[in-house]
Amino acid sequence: MKNKTFHTTSLSIRKWDLEHYRLYLDTWQVADGIEFDCPLSISIDKPAVMLKDFLNTIQTAVTDYFLEGEAETPEPKMQNQADVSRRLQGWFKKINSELNNPRRKKGQPKMIFTTFQEVYPEGESVDALPKDVQPFAMLAWARKYYDKGEYKKSIDPLRKLIKEFPSFGIAHKWLARSLKKIRKYDDAMRQYEKYVEVDNSTDAWLDLAKSYRKGKIFDKSEEIYHKILKGSPQEKEALIGLAQIYYAQKDERYLSILDDLHKLDAAWLKEWLVEEFNFRIYLSDKTPLSPIQAAKFLGYKRVFDLTEKAFKNDVPSHFNPARARVSFFREELENWANVMNRFSCLDKEVKLFPKKIDREDLMLEMPDSDTISRVTGQAAALEKEAPRTKLEDILAHIRESKARRMAMEQDENDKEEEAVADLIAEGSSFNSKPKTSKRKRPAKSTKVAS
Repeated sequence: MKNKTFHTTSLSIRKWDLEHYRLYLDTWQVADGIEFDCPLSISIDKPAVMLKDFLNTIQTAVTDYFLEGEAETPEPKMQNQADVSRRLQGWFKKINSELNNPRRKKGQPKMIFTTFQEVYPEGESVDALPKDVQPFAMLAWARKYYDKGEYKKSIDPLRKLIKEFPSFGIAHKWLARSLKKIRKYDDAMRQYEKYVEVDNSTDAWLDLAKSYRKGKIFDKSEEIYHKILKGSPQEKEALIGLAQIYYAQKDERYLSILDDLHKLDAAWLKEWLVEEFNFRIYLSDKTPLSPIQAAKFLGYKRVFDLTEKAFKNDVPSHFNPARARVSFFREELENWANVMNRFSCLDKEVKLFPKKIDREDLMLEMPDSDTISRVTGQAAALEKEAPRTKLEDILAHIRESKARRMAMEQDENDKEEEAVADLIAEGSSFNSKPKTSKRKRPAKSTKVAS
């Protein structure tokens, strides 16, 4: 059997452990026109030691990748080991320098700031590389900016990549993701559509369907999911996407789809529901709850306990970033509790306490309309008989202005929450850092379109 070869194109630090002095990396490899991720960990040591540890570890990780599904295979060989060694020697030296910075203030934690390293830096020619490796080396330029959250900067390298390799579909996907991050949703949608035109893979169609769904273009999204399921009836991502569309429109068919998924792969469904439950009702007829009401409804003693879970995305909620306000909807909490209990997703059953927010008693205590009119009329008559002082006029003006301002702000908040809905539904979390899922999906690979 012919020896396998691979190229390492980039590395990203996932996390570091200074207690055990370990560095956890995502490393991107290319073999036969396919890119794949090999996560690994190495020791934090002198640069030369770190490089040796990396080369040994990556060899084992890539060998395991190639062995999957095959009884035997020759040990794969890294084609660009000289380039990788030269680049990583400097990177590991920089990491050591950042961790041992003598200018660090007393009590300040050790930090690594250079968390991404491409083997072929932006601006360098990649012409000497094999043709099927070149676009992935250029993709690393954009991935570097995306990894740091500099989404605008990632756009130019991606456009350059598309110009050089127009049939490289994955570039359109990354460009769509970058555009979506800077809220250029229409442009992002067009890139997902272009991705399908160029790539025509199941992954491309799933991404386009997801984009339509988040843009509330449910008819197009549903059509794509049905098309995928016609060819692959057990495609879990398509099934869960279809369930989300039905849920958004209060269509009870979402439950039967979840039941089918439970029969198909109970462990996968439970983990998805716990880690990524982002179902959202997009219809207007739902009951808003304040954090205090929601806490009572779910049986929390403190509002803080609920909001903490909301910020971790453990409870369905809505976040208004402009006012840093969290709000809830009764129907979404009821459905979430029903789903969690239906599939035994959590250690304990979720219990609801509707009587704690039942306002019937309060309504009984409110005066009737005749009483309100009589009291209002009496107040108006008294005001006529006794004109307000200048101070009272000023106070009344302040109260009226405040009431108008609050009404306008409420209207703006409603619009903002609708705009933010797409960001939260993606994962979009309330954490300052992205939430990492414990569920390990099969690594996706990308093939250069011929």
